[in-house]
Amino acid sequence: MPKTAKKTVAKKSVAKKAPVARQARTKKYVYFFGTGKADGDRTMKDTLGGKGAGLAEMTRAGLPVPPGLTISTQACNLYQIGQKLTAEIEAEILDNVAKLEKAAGATLG
Repeated sequence: MPKTAKKTVAKKSVAKKAPVARQARTKKYVYFFGTGKADGDRTMKDTLGGKGAGLAEMTRAGLPVPPGLTISTQACNLYQIGQKLTAEIEAEILDNVAKLEKAAGATLG
C-alpha cells in the first residue's frame, strides 16, 4: 500500500501594523491629560512632541500620571514666528488650566 504524503501548509506570518498617525484638528493647540483620559495619544508625536505623546499614552493606559497639559508644537512654532501667543491659544491654555485645577483639586497661582 502506498503511503500518502501529508500536505504541509506554511502559515503566513502576520506582521503587526504600526499605528496610523492621527491628524490633530487644525485649530487645537492645547491637549489635556489626566483622570484616566487624554486628548492625545502615542501616534501624535509630531503634534505633542515625544514627552507629550508619552504622557498621553501612559494616562490612557491607566498608569499613575499627574494631570497636566501639553502645548502643541504648532503653537510653539507660531510663538517663535510672532514672539507672542495668539488670543486663541491663550484662551485655550486658560481653559485647560481650569481643567487641570479641577482634576488636581487645587488652584494655580
